[in-house]
Amino acid sequence: MIDFAEVVNDPETDLCIESRSDDHMNDIDLSSDFEQPEGSEDLIAPAFITLDYVEKAAKFWFMPDISKTEALLTLKANTPGAFLIRKSNTNVDCFALDLRVEYVTVYDNGPDISLEDCVTSYLIEKTTENKYQFTFTAQTFDTLGSLVFKHTEAQGILPCKLNLPKGDLRRGVNLSIESLQAIKQYWYFPDISRDEAINRIKSKVVGSFLIRKSSSEVGGFVLVVNENKTDNPLDRDHNTVVRNFIIHSTVSGLTSIHGTDTFDSIVSLVYHYATTDTTDLSCRLALP
Repeated sequence: MIDFAEVVNDPETDLCIESRSDDHMNDIDLSSDFEQPEGSEDLIAPAFITLDYVEKAAKFWFMPDISKTEALLTLKANTPGAFLIRKSNTNVDCFALDLRVEYVTVYDNGPDISLEDCVTSYLIEKTTENKYQFTFTAQTFDTLGSLVFKHTEAQGILPCKLNLPKGDLRRGVNLSIESLQAIKQYWYFPDISRDEAINRIKSKVVGSFLIRKSSSEVGGFVLVVNENKTDNPLDRDHNTVVRNFIIHSTVSGLTSIHGTDTFDSIVSLVYHYATTDTTDLSCRLALP
């Protein structure tokens, strides 16, 4: 059986010019010779789900570095039973299983339905015996794959069985102004201080961002973004610097970073920088 968690490599991260090593996953054995299957081709499900098939499908459900917001948006667009496993944002050396639940009908996915209403997260802990278990439960599993396999057969503590994805769940999930508005609480922090904003962003991947109100200009905003320091694509995830860009408020609207364009709302500005390659930034904005 394959322990997918053992192939997670959390690289050294350069934060705000200050180099440091992230020890969040330092107890994980990186000696595993497991290689994730190449390509993104869909899988053909067998008549009966097996552990081997669960492990082959891991490239579609094991996404350790996906952000919580992207996971929630992805699952909201899918049917109940769809799930992803990612690294926990708040608990060191733990994982989170995000599960699409049947809070609303499959066809009722309007922006008025919050992400938390239709997606529930379950914390997965690693025991001292290097096994996995849902928090506050006694049953343990040798690998994440065996945990998933068990819950495709029986729901256990979950509200429904897990449905194994046959392809990339993110396919067809389009970022829109409406979806950015729906998740505004995850990136818009109007009253946060400059230092607190930097602390929130500096440990995240390239492109992570937030918007705060400007403390020096009435009506203005500041785009705080974790940018790539170099042009080397190999440095995308561990050679970063947090930058603050002022967004001016004018009679024509909100200005772009260099003042060449205007936008009618802060959401449309974020959408522009999340979906367009520009000379204003070294990267597109990424979901927080």
